[in-house]
Amino acid sequence: MRNQELLAELRRRGARLIAVPVYGWALPEDTGPLRSAIDRILAGGVEVALFTSSNQVDNLFRVATETGQAHAAREALRNNMVVGSIGPVTTEALHTYGIEPDLCPAHPRMGHLLAEVAQHAAGLVLRKRRGESVH
Repeated sequence: MRNQELLAELRRRGARLIAVPVYGWALPEDTGPLRSAIDRILAGGVEVALFTSSNQVDNLFRVATETGQAHAAREALRNNMVVGSIGPVTTEALHTYGIEPDLCPAHPRMGHLLAEVAQHAAGLVLRKRRGESVH
């Protein structure tokens, strides 16, 4: 997510802005491991899914869509497992697919995300499996 306040202030001061992607990710030629991960998610073999970039979210749903599993993957992530997001950009991508992350650290760093998972994931998994709301 871009810093909207900064961009608005620059525009207010007369700046003309051009968005330039600095880097990007593409799917690997072999999507087999991602397809296998999706199959494990759908089979209930995953309790916690951590997303550390919006591209991971997009790639998961791109492959799930290609295999006709997007709806089932979305439901599994929403209802059967704990979803962790590294920060606001990744959370925004999850929201695009109708998923509210269960864990999102105050500081968007891997260590903070892992600490939250270690502290809260087991209880959240149990609550989700019982059908209880976690948000």
